[in-house]
Amino acid sequence: MIDEALVAALTGDRREEYIEALLERAEVMKEFDFEGVRFCSRGVTPLGQLVRSPEEIREETALLRSQLGSQ
Repeated sequence: MIDEALVAALTGDRREEYIEALLERAEVMKEFDFEGVRFCSRGVTPLGQLVRSPEEIREETALLRSQLGSQ
């Protein structure tokens, strides 16, 4: 189900936004040599909201950057 949701997000109208947000996340993880997994999907949520929006991915990336930068 998550794979299907991600495929739908990456092939939909906001494809470029998702790709850019995921690239930003990858750059931060590489910059800080962070190998942990950061999810781009939610836990239990109403159907139709399984995949985080590009904006949410960017917000979490900014938070990750600040957390890793302060270590």
